[in-house]
Amino acid sequence: MKNKAFSLPELVVVITLIALLSVFVLPKFVDVLAGAKERSTMIEMSEIMTAIVGKADTNEGGFLGDMKRVPTNAEGLTALYSDSGMPAYNFVTLNGWNGPYIGEDSDGSGSVSAAEAYDILHDEWKNAYLYSTSTSSSTENATIDGSSVTVTISTINITITSWGPNGASGGGDDLQETRAIKYRKL
Repeated sequence: MKNKAFSLPELVVVITLIALLSVFVLPKFVDVLAGAKERSTMIEMSEIMTAIVGKADTNEGGFLGDMKRVPTNAEGLTALYSDSGMPAYNFVTLNGWNGPYIGEDSDGSGSVSAAEAYDILHDEWKNAYLYSTSTSSSTENATIDGSSVTVTISTINITITSWGPNGASGGGDDLQETRAIKYRKL
C-alpha cells in the first residue's frame, strides 16, 4: 500500500510559494485599503462642507443659506445635526435652523442618533474631524451710479481636517477640505 502524504520537499516548495506571494501581494492589498480609506474620508469631508455651504446647482442653501452664517468654532460640526437651541427655521424670513444638514432624522426629533453623529464626526480611522473658521476683510473703492463708495470684502475661510491614519497633526498624511466664501458689504 502506497502512502498518500506529501513529501518534505513538496511541502517546502508550497510554503515557499505562499511566503513569496504574501510578500508581494499583502503590501499591495494594504496600499489599496489605505487608499480607499483616504478617498472615503475626502468624500465625507466634502459632504460635510456641502452641508455647511449648500449646493449652488440645486439651490440647497445648507447651514449657511438657512442661518445666514457658518457654524462658529465653538458650535463646530455639532451644529449640522443638532439645533442646540438655535432658532427654528422661519418660512417667512427664510432664516433659522432647518436641519439636520447631514445624517438622517429617522425619528422626527430634528436631530440624528448618537451613533450616526459619531460616524459623521469621525474619519475612517475613527479620529474626530477638526473644524475651524476664520474671517478676513479688505476694502476697495467702487463706483455705483456715478458715486464713489468703499466696499468691504469679507472672506470666511472654512477648514475641515482629518489627521489621517497616524491620528496626529503632521506626518504628511493629514487631509483637508477648505473653502473660502467671499461677500461684499457697502
